[in-house]
Amino acid sequence: MYYRDADVILLVYSVADKRTFTELDYWMDEVRQRAREDAMVIVVGNQCDRVLEETVSDEQGKSFAVRSEALFFKTSAKSKVGLIELLECIVNSRYPGFFTAYSEPAAKAVPEQKQVMQKYKPAPQPVPIVAPQTRVSFKLTSQPILEKRDNCC
Repeated sequence: MYYRDADVILLVYSVADKRTFTELDYWMDEVRQRAREDAMVIVVGNQCDRVLEETVSDEQGKSFAVRSEALFFKTSAKSKVGLIELLECIVNSRYPGFFTAYSEPAAKAVPEQKQVMQKYKPAPQPVPIVAPQTRVSFKLTSQPILEKRDNCC
């Protein structure tokens, strides 16, 4: 399994496709059986830009995450909603303080999850070196990646 030694596992479903949501039970069981016990699990409701086609409510996604002791985020890869907060959460869980503007977006999305967030301890790795006044940012584009690298997918 590709997630056996993963630090972070994202279970992504489409808010516009109920089938993808119902399959989360299977994948959560797989993760609980095969992944590391301390792996951070995040449930991601993607395609939140498809409001008129939504078949899975926010409450259903949050409820599943709370029951599963996972974090919850709602995103849209197309309109770039929620992606920065998701990435900040992942990076800050492993490298506390890396993003100084981080304000626990997971806890804002699901208040009960402050407790869940505390069970994820930082990885025993050196903190990336960033000059104190350096601003780290992500640039999200919709341009396809066309280059093919050796020894990569």
